[in-house]
Amino acid sequence: KTIKILTQNIDGHSRSLDSNQKLISKFNPDIFLRQEDWLFTFQHFMLNQVNADYIGLGKSVDCESQKLVTGNSKAKWGLDILFRKDLNSSIGHPQEFSSPRVQIAKLNLDIPIILINVYLPSTSCPESEYDSELSRLSAALDAYSTEGAVILAGDFNRSLFHANQSDRRFQKFCRTQGLTPPQCKTDIPT
Repeated sequence: KTIKILTQNIDGHSRSLDSNQKLISKFNPDIFLRQEDWLFTFQHFMLNQVNADYIGLGKSVDCESQKLVTGNSKAKWGLDILFRKDLNSSIGHPQEFSSPRVQIAKLNLDIPIILINVYLPSTSCPESEYDSELSRLSAALDAYSTEGAVILAGDFNRSLFHANQSDRRFQKFCRTQGLTPPQCKTDIPT
């Protein structure tokens, strides 16, 4: 069976509900990886209300000891994965991971699929923070690559096609990890 996967930085759960419904109707994904949902753990029940055909797993700003909030205490990040309900029996327990910016889930299919959903620091964050997250992500890829087919998706906040120093470090990370980006070219950061 072919698994259709969609990913998007949704820029807030509540404000993206209509556009998410349109995307689900248009693309009919089996899995929808979303970044920047801005939800706290007590709000994760809302993931099961996005669409009647989907269930969700979330990872929020308050699920880790490291709090990443803005000055107005509004979380500006958070990750979730929406799964079509017919995949429910295939979804493994969420995998623990040391970074609040990385969410890992496993689908127990004929060929297991490891989903790694990321929201990496923006260019306004110190480069050392970005590098630290790339190191953690590299460790995750190494750890899970033997468990099945790994699908890495999300908001990397860097470009595969620009030539500034930050983007070049991200591009080097992709080459080192043997990652194959989608066959498209855009000026928009990934």
